[in-house]
Amino acid sequence: MNLAFLVPAFRKNQKEASTITLLSLASALIDMGHKVIIISNREDDLPEHEIVENDIHIYRPYKFFDLKVRVGINPLFFFDLILAHALGVRKAEERFGIHFDIIHSFSASSLLMLRAILAKKLSKNKKVVLIHSFKSISQYMFGLFLVHFFSFFFKKIIVQSTYQYNLLRKKGVKDKKIIIVPSHINLHKFKPLNKNELKSSYGFLGKFVLMYYGHFLSEKGIEYLIKACSLISMDQRPFYKCLLIGSGLGETNEYQKIIQQEDVSEVVEIIHPNVNIVEYINLSDLVVLPYPYLKSTEANPSCILESMACKTPVLTSNIPELTTFLSPNKNVFVAEPKNPDSIISKIKYIQDHQVIKEQVIEAAYQFSQKFGIDISAKRHNDIYDWILK
Repeated sequence: MNLAFLVPAFRKNQKEASTITLLSLASALIDMGHKVIIISNREDDLPEHEIVENDIHIYRPYKFFDLKVRVGINPLFFFDLILAHALGVRKAEERFGIHFDIIHSFSASSLLMLRAILAKKLSKNKKVVLIHSFKSISQYMFGLFLVHFFSFFFKKIIVQSTYQYNLLRKKGVKDKKIIIVPSHINLHKFKPLNKNELKSSYGFLGKFVLMYYGHFLSEKGIEYLIKACSLISMDQRPFYKCLLIGSGLGETNEYQKIIQQEDVSEVVEIIHPNVNIVEYINLSDLVVLPYPYLKSTEANPSCILESMACKTPVLTSNIPELTTFLSPNKNVFVAEPKNPDSIISKIKYIQDHQVIKEQVIEAAYQFSQKFGIDISAKRHNDIYDWILK
């Protein structure tokens, strides 16, 4: 079947979970015999059309309303996000000589479901079926505005977690419309390696290594980890190392200032994004992801699952968005959100309870094996087949 994936300005090399998971899903579906075209709006430095791994077409035929009231602000950008995709579907059908069977849109905001609704109106195939995936929880107040109304135009709405499922139900979306399909990770890439050999190779032998990786944005809670490190006593600091590895999105200067203010530069180090992240996860004793909330982050964060798959324990936040998905003290450790004291207390608890730590690591590893791309692609394929019957 012919599938159109509608996504915001798509950069194939962006180190972001949504980009990585969409490309891997498209690739797996192509292996199953489908044709997948990713349709996006075009930003200044992006080409109109490119073909990436496994014959995935990324098509960006339109860019509208390039109006700036001041640097970086375009008051008509929302319309660009809708029209560029909707018209892009019709343009793709003409360029590639196909009719789409399914238009599958992806976003955090319900308002962006409009792009698929309008795309169907413009499509040559008036019987084209609509599906929408909420990859994360929107950071905006009106993130689920009118979702119950928009849902009537879609055959299925895919969410990644029970928490999201319950949110949509509270907003009036019918149960039969919603299906949970968790996000996936690359289990061939993220796997256990020899920790001591890697520590020796990178110069961290004898240290208890903490690691955060992901975007350098306020939504990730990095400052709470830095402040937690300031609570380590001076005589213990030589035995700790906290590595902060960015994705390339967000500014490092702000966090460098916090490191200096908290006087923890001998403990906390910001690492360049272009590293072998699998090796860094494996050499770490604990991955710390202190999310204050789970907005603008995948509903089942890839960083958590990837770390579990590498048999590195994870410390994250005790928030309902995560605790309905994970099992605290069984496959993950949790600290109170926005609380450096709770973070450092839990770090010390993990160090002092090796048997519990090993039990959590093994349970987490088994849990992570349910999130392979093959499983996710089959679930999507089954949904596509079902709705076209």
